[in-house]
Order: sequence, then C-alpha cells, then structure tokens
Amino acid sequence: TDFINKRKFRFTTPPQEMFAPYKKIGLMHFGLFLGALPIFIAAHSKIFEICLMIFLIFLKLAIELYTHHKNQTSPEDKLETMPIS
Repeated sequence: TDFINKRKFRFTTPPQEMFAPYKKIGLMHFGLFLGALPIFIAAHSKIFEICLMIFLIFLKLAIELYTHHKNQTSPEDKLETMPIS
C-alpha cells in the first residue's frame, strides 16, 4: 500500500523492484542450510535438537524484522542518494 498511497513508485525503477526480493530469498536459503547443519550434527539428542530449532526460529524472526525495518526507508532518503541525470 505504501507503494501506491505514499507514491514510492516515483523513487524506484522496474529492474530494482523486480530484483529486490532475490537478495532476501538468497539470504533465507543460506540461513536454512547453515541452520540445518547443527541440527543434523546433534540428531542424537532430541532435547538439544528441539532447543536448537526454537532458537533458530527466533533468530530467523529477528533477522526478518530487522530487514523489514531496514527496507522501510522513506522516499526522501532514497532521493538524496539517487544520482542526478
């Protein structure tokens, strides 16, 4: 809704919008593989495995909240960094 209501479309280009999700998706898959490694190593202990999965869930949530907040910059901030042509 911010894209239309706050006219954020004026401060971006179609290629930027098209490739914007891929950085987050790539990072998410890297984190999944990295997070699965300790779970496979600790597969002999169910309690440790469950605690590790709960920790990874909260870690993923914290990272997603941080990246969401980071991506919610105002259009004026982006305008100041855009080159003038």
